[in-house]
Amino acid sequence: MSQSFDDLMHFYQQLNRDHDRRRNELLSQITSSSTDEEPCGETLSWGQSSAQGGDERHSWLTRRGVELVVVLVVAVSVFVLMFSSPALTLAQVKEELGKQKWVMIKYDDGEENWISLHDGRRFWKLPSGRIFFSAPGVWQQYFPARFREDTWTVFQTEQGGPTSGGPGRIEEWRVSPEEMKGLPEWRSVSAWDFIVGKAEDQMTKPRTDLATPYRTERHLATVDGRQLVRFDTIYTDALENEKLHSQLWADPKTRLPVRSRKFKKELEAGGDVGGKYVNGEFAFPTEGPDDIYSLGVPREAVVNTIKRDRGATPKGEEFAAELERLLAHARNSVDRFPSRFRAVKWPAEKFTPFGGGEVHVLYWSGQPARQTMGGKSFLDWTNVQIRQTRYFVSDEVSLAHELNPPVDLPRILEWTALQEPVDIGLSDGRRTYCQNGQLHQSRQQAPPTMQVFRIRGDEHSFIPFNTACWPMDMYWPYLSTFGPGSHHEVINSPEKSEENVPGTILLRYTNKANQRADYYISPIHDYICVKQTWWKLEGNGVRKLTESTLADFRQLPNGRWWAARQTKLDFANPGITDRQSYLIDIITLEPNQFPPAVFDGAKLLEEAKRANARIIAE
Repeated sequence: MSQSFDDLMHFYQQLNRDHDRRRNELLSQITSSSTDEEPCGETLSWGQSSAQGGDERHSWLTRRGVELVVVLVVAVSVFVLMFSSPALTLAQVKEELGKQKWVMIKYDDGEENWISLHDGRRFWKLPSGRIFFSAPGVWQQYFPARFREDTWTVFQTEQGGPTSGGPGRIEEWRVSPEEMKGLPEWRSVSAWDFIVGKAEDQMTKPRTDLATPYRTERHLATVDGRQLVRFDTIYTDALENEKLHSQLWADPKTRLPVRSRKFKKELEAGGDVGGKYVNGEFAFPTEGPDDIYSLGVPREAVVNTIKRDRGATPKGEEFAAELERLLAHARNSVDRFPSRFRAVKWPAEKFTPFGGGEVHVLYWSGQPARQTMGGKSFLDWTNVQIRQTRYFVSDEVSLAHELNPPVDLPRILEWTALQEPVDIGLSDGRRTYCQNGQLHQSRQQAPPTMQVFRIRGDEHSFIPFNTACWPMDMYWPYLSTFGPGSHHEVINSPEKSEENVPGTILLRYTNKANQRADYYISPIHDYICVKQTWWKLEGNGVRKLTESTLADFRQLPNGRWWAARQTKLDFANPGITDRQSYLIDIITLEPNQFPPAVFDGAKLLEEAKRANARIIAE
């Protein structure tokens, strides 16, 4: 049986199920005295006629007569529904299916979404001028000229309207032919199944904890004289406050979505993050965009194709196995690093004109679990407790407190006890709390803030802290470089590269921004990266951007290695080298050796409220 015939029969069966459902709804409305949220008519009260003084026999006859009328009405209604309605022919089914080729929704802020119900192609056009296209095995994203890619700037630009000037560029991602064979085949769907079906499925997944922040409610609503079904999606933030996230209106008679409403974040004056609701109307055109250029992308825009496969090089399977062995050793070293410790990082040299440096104090308890979902690997941060406090050491502060380096750890800890933190990051295993102090906010002309995030335990979980003092990032930075667009190469003779670091393995990483990172990895020191350099690829040559070196290696009681000194060089400004050197101290702790309430997020939240900080729950 052909695929198209299967689709037609599926749609035919769906229409007949709708026919049966409408018949049952009518029976239910006639025979039931209960009311819905918006009743369609009056409900007969039997007690009311009896209370008006009629005798019991007359009331009994009246009730029997009304019951007989109800039975007759039911019988006639069922007969009409079952026998008088003409049967749907295959030609009618084919015609109905053919009408639903595309779904398009346009919002009042200019955003457009297009979905092909027959082949799965999707298009998004945002008010900023960014345009997206996806199909099975293909992803394209168009950036207008001068559109920066970092997350915060993208968020800001989305609110500011389209950028202009020049053709811009297209980032393109495609799977290989072999991977394409493993993708599920797209099956034609109706607009109801694709749009409304998702809302109906959400209703079967009630919110039970922080890991499931959305729940959907179904209501009846009358809009412009039409009886519609409305689905309200409620979002529960990290502090258990409920907010309306989105709404969807659909017509059960025509089996079509009608209207949508959703909340969009916006950047407000002073840097605050606010938002507003935007409304969208559905349409069902028979034709849609052919490609990303149909929505206004210039034909002369440069296409940058991104390789999806990790570390793909001409060396093939042998190289992939070598890379995987290297990564396995590194992950094993990270997993064997103590799960309870205190780390302190502070400047080791005289302050430079570029700033006095920072002091980090980190308390850590727990180990994130490595999980896999849908083929994606991620870290589950549930039950990991972290407290990270950061301080600025500016020239003024250092002089006022006579803290010019070199200083030792006891003096650093005494100094931090007298300072106001720039920010505090805390994870209690269920939520993360990010507090920006007055010193930090004074640079942004904004009051102190406290942001609270949930830890969901899935691929969307993250710890939004500055990780500059995390042993995982200081010592194994290359583990975070794998993803779409990454290209890796293992070089076993690093002395032949620009830098000479004998006894190491060189892992070379190239990203889509024409930048290269060289990681010199020491197998005898738990595969720690003892030196990393970043380069800018320019024509046939390279220009060094930064260099970071680890030294003074020591061992913890369990034998794990760590480096007590880190030196960073920045060559971004021609002719000027910015040098920063930090000392690091790490000690392992037992559960009873942590400071009291160090991981108490609720207490930190209350302190922020007493300080009149803005509380933002995500």
